[in-house]
Amino acid sequence: MPGAKVGVIGVGISPTSYKEAVDLVFEWAGHGSQTANRGPARYICVTSVHGLITAQDDASFRGILNSADLVTPDGMPLVWALRSLGKRDQQRVYGLTLMLDACRRAEVNRILNFLYGVRPDVLPAL
Repeated sequence: MPGAKVGVIGVGISPTSYKEAVDLVFEWAGHGSQTANRGPARYICVTSVHGLITAQDDASFRGILNSADLVTPDGMPLVWALRSLGKRDQQRVYGLTLMLDACRRAEVNRILNFLYGVRPDVLPAL
């Protein structure tokens, strides 16, 4: 599982991989069990350097990022920052690929997905 977040200009970024992130999502979901432990709501932020720059001027947004259970490095500048801070094997964890990996695992395990907040014209593309 991902290690502790690493601070990058005031925002904690999770050193993680696609597999670790998807494993964590399924752990949180109780592996799709109908009797899963209904613990606290959790969320993941997928952010690039743009998110970190926005967080510098917007304390509310910075709080959202820093309160996330997982903040993936979706951009090479964040990957480089994590590598320079000792996470030598860090790779980019791109949001769309992360979502598709989670959907693939859900399909294999016969777990339904619910996509919230997308525009109707985007659904066919997904």
